[in-house]
Amino acid sequence: MKKTKLTELLSAFSNQEIKRFKNYLNSDYFNTKKHLISAFEYLEDFHPDYGNEKLDEEDIFKKAYPGKKYNYALLKNLLSDIYEHSKNFMASEELRQSKLSAKNMFMNNLYKKTTLRDLIRKEIKIADQLYADETLAPLYFDDRYSYEKSKCSYISHANQYEEYNDVFNGEVKSFIDMTLFNLLDYALCFEILTVSYENTTFKDEINKAIDIFCSDGNIPNKVNKILYSVLQLLRTNDEKYYFELVEMLKDEDKYLNPDTKLKVYQPLEVFLVKKVKSGDNRFYRHQFELYKHCFESGLYENENFFAEAKLLAAVETAIRIREFDWMEKTINENIHKVSEKNRDEYYNFCMAKIVQAKGDNKKALDMLNKVNLDTSPLKTMARNILLKIYFEMSYFEQAKTMIDTYRHFLRRDSGLSEEYKDSVYNFLKLYNKLIDFKIDKDPEKIRDFEYDINSADNIILKQWLIEMTDKIKKEV
Repeated sequence: MKKTKLTELLSAFSNQEIKRFKNYLNSDYFNTKKHLISAFEYLEDFHPDYGNEKLDEEDIFKKAYPGKKYNYALLKNLLSDIYEHSKNFMASEELRQSKLSAKNMFMNNLYKKTTLRDLIRKEIKIADQLYADETLAPLYFDDRYSYEKSKCSYISHANQYEEYNDVFNGEVKSFIDMTLFNLLDYALCFEILTVSYENTTFKDEINKAIDIFCSDGNIPNKVNKILYSVLQLLRTNDEKYYFELVEMLKDEDKYLNPDTKLKVYQPLEVFLVKKVKSGDNRFYRHQFELYKHCFESGLYENENFFAEAKLLAAVETAIRIREFDWMEKTINENIHKVSEKNRDEYYNFCMAKIVQAKGDNKKALDMLNKVNLDTSPLKTMARNILLKIYFEMSYFEQAKTMIDTYRHFLRRDSGLSEEYKDSVYNFLKLYNKLIDFKIDKDPEKIRDFEYDINSADNIILKQWLIEMTDKIKKEV
């Protein structure tokens, strides 16, 4: 059967969603056309492979209209009806999962029943409590404002003037909270993702509006206070905002849902990477604890993907402060989430880095030999470790050969940024000299070499070069 909008949508349904959709179609409230059920039950047998050659349009028609002559127009309408129901089903699924949106719809309908004043009062108290309890809901600020606005409108039309002032203030407060939250969300997108916008003044106007809201430093909503500190950290790179955030995030589970946590931890990661890259070892432990927290709280995974790059970054930070046990445990717990195609190479690469950092270069070399240097997504990083191993094992001939092959690789590979290529070229140049110093042990040349390393800005494995130089100096 050729692909249709219906089969494309149904193929993305989980088995549980297919079952619930079947129940939906079987409900007389939602569907009164029984022939749709017959057609869907036939389609259900092929889920999720609706491209199966055994799935035939005429067979679908026979199931829906037994005894009738095949009519393409009628079949088309049949599939279109099921598709419309599938869209309505998805909307109901979304509503089923959102307590606040469902409550808002209920209250909006209830307010129209003007004779039920006592019941409405009771339901308002229940709704108020729900909003006090559900502050971590994904669309909390938008839903809260919608609720407060509708409540204020009802109170006004019901002539309940003694309550109007408090309810109106509640609406205004929810509007301010919602507006500031969305402004901060936009501003963080501009800062983190370097998003461009057709209106070049848009970013400036958003930042001005945020500064007006926060001019006195009094931000009553804790979520917005955290996001504002994140924005200030990105704007200024001032570490005082980082340490303020560390304190505020001790109670993060009270205020932040998973989506908002990502908005916070992504820029924190960027800040820490910059600090560590600059050589500020005060932040080594901080960077590790960030990755540890994000892995253990599940922030680096969802139903659709696992953040493989974060696993690699965590390995690097764990090695830096020798947190080997936790890192090995985390690799073993998460490696099954890596795509099957790359799983073995990721495992061997990550474990090779750890055993190499422990001093077992031979075992690390055996593991890295299982990584394909031509096709693996880890081909660049694997080369970097191999160079370290060759040097530390005094395999200088292999090291010199890899320097040449690495340079050829960099010239051919168009997927790497020019900045990164330059950082590797700079490393290879000093690495080549390091081998010569290891062999010759000339003190004068080593001093010049140290100057070259310390003055290099864009270079990979700078700390390792410094450590190896220190070892050579002790041998001289």
